[in-house]
Amino acid sequence: METQSMHGIEPVQMVGGLRRLKAGNPMSQRVSPTQLSLGQFAAGLQQEIDRALADERTVLVLRVLHRPVPGYEGDLRKVVPVEIRDRIGSISELIRLSAISSSEFLVSIGSLRRRSDGEEFVGLVLQALRPPIVVDGLPHHLDPRVGAALLDRENPSVELLLDGAALALSESDDRHHGMMFHPYQRVRRQRQSAMEHDLRAAVLANEAGSAVQPAYDLATGELRAFEVFARWNRAGKGHVPAAEFVQVAEEIGVSHILGRQVLQRALFVASDLVDGGHLSDITLWANVAPGEVMHPEFFNTITAAISINPRVRVGLELSPSPPADANEIHEVLKQLVARGARAAVGDFGIGNANLTVLRQLPFDSVKIDRSLTRQIVGSEQSADVVKMLIELAALLDFEVTAQGIETEAQAELLRSLGCAIGQGYHFGVPVDIAEIGTILRPSGSSS
Repeated sequence: METQSMHGIEPVQMVGGLRRLKAGNPMSQRVSPTQLSLGQFAAGLQQEIDRALADERTVLVLRVLHRPVPGYEGDLRKVVPVEIRDRIGSISELIRLSAISSSEFLVSIGSLRRRSDGEEFVGLVLQALRPPIVVDGLPHHLDPRVGAALLDRENPSVELLLDGAALALSESDDRHHGMMFHPYQRVRRQRQSAMEHDLRAAVLANEAGSAVQPAYDLATGELRAFEVFARWNRAGKGHVPAAEFVQVAEEIGVSHILGRQVLQRALFVASDLVDGGHLSDITLWANVAPGEVMHPEFFNTITAAISINPRVRVGLELSPSPPADANEIHEVLKQLVARGARAAVGDFGIGNANLTVLRQLPFDSVKIDRSLTRQIVGSEQSADVVKMLIELAALLDFEVTAQGIETEAQAELLRSLGCAIGQGYHFGVPVDIAEIGTILRPSGSSS
């Protein structure tokens, strides 16, 4: 049906819809709006903008996302979108609605005066979509998310309104199911885009750096391993924490190149230390994500790294997770371990690792998460948990490394519990790859 005139319609009419909804009654007896094509929606939105500007009112655009019903086909493919359209449409006769996909919609409504009116409408939409939809006799919770943008100085056009709603939707989460656009969201995206551009350029030019942190035998003080990290000094910006750019590298598709560069630098430096008699042998541990393992070049990269020096072992640290391609990841790991690589379970004690995973995969080590290490002194319960993890690893014949050791008291307690390897600021902070020769002994060792 055609959208009726917006003049003279106040938000109180929408509030009445919410009252009826809470009372268990239909919000409105009106027929829900006709679903528009994207072109029709954009054209109608422009008309709403023109009328709102002439009437000193504003327009709200929402991007509505819900959890799709798994595996539904045929008639059910039509039932769910129609039900959602009816629920949203019953809030007000002024709504325009267009489907982007079976689980995402664009909605607009005019005749609003203030931002608070828009926030209230977002709440109405979330309330309307909160009750489950029954599909084949089973309730399906939609878990709705809403991003909304208001016609104002920041979003004065159709294009910016749609962009603002999409940005606000991307900010929604389990705590904030409905988000209104704020200018900082656009600024943050611009900064993100600039970071992506600069990081891609740095990786392709092989300008990103490498850092290592030592891990020592808790009983003898002998250097046993280095954990290898990526480091990036962004031009004009200085040092960027790894937590800020490693995920970005994965999102823009350069994580494998970055990982290869970081590992190769460490391998050549460590090989020189071994060949020069400074070390008898060493393991270089690199954190790898499931997506990186599945990269077409990953297997050949690690195979080549293994062959550089037989006394420099390549270790792959993974945090177990249930990806769809887990079987393929397991197969890659098994083949690499057969060729001489090592494999460790990261985040041990807090992640998804279980006995089945530990027994099926070719792991030879576990890395106790730093959050557990941090709590063992002064907490008998935490110490008991760590002791249990160490005993479990011993039963499986796994080497145990405790990460995040910051004090001698933590190191001493871990020694007494039977932990073999220690790593953390107590022994040494991560240093640039060029300084790897300066940390052959730990500052906090007992020998």
